[in-house]
Amino acid sequence: MNIIILPTYHVITCCVNWSVGEPELKYEIRSYQDMVVSRIKQMKEDNNKLIWLNIRVAEEQRRAERLEESNGIMRVSLEKAAKEIDVLRKKIKLQQEQNIEGVMVLN
Repeated sequence: MNIIILPTYHVITCCVNWSVGEPELKYEIRSYQDMVVSRIKQMKEDNNKLIWLNIRVAEEQRRAERLEESNGIMRVSLEKAAKEIDVLRKKIKLQQEQNIEGVMVLN
């Protein structure tokens, strides 16, 4: 049994480029510090930022709830004050009408 192995296009272009003096494969050596330690450090920093942001969001949500509650209390108070003002206006209007009637009777 004879097995014939034909080169792939990548192998051919690699050899052609290498023969011309332009090697296609380039190796880059990076240090353990660059590849692992710095990325772990960045992940820790990102995790700390995420925790801080989650705490901040929770605080803002509690603040929003307190403001909404306060807004509801103020709304009720304002409605009550508006009703009291309407009652006072009616009383003042009645008093003015009585005063006008009293002046007309005196004339």
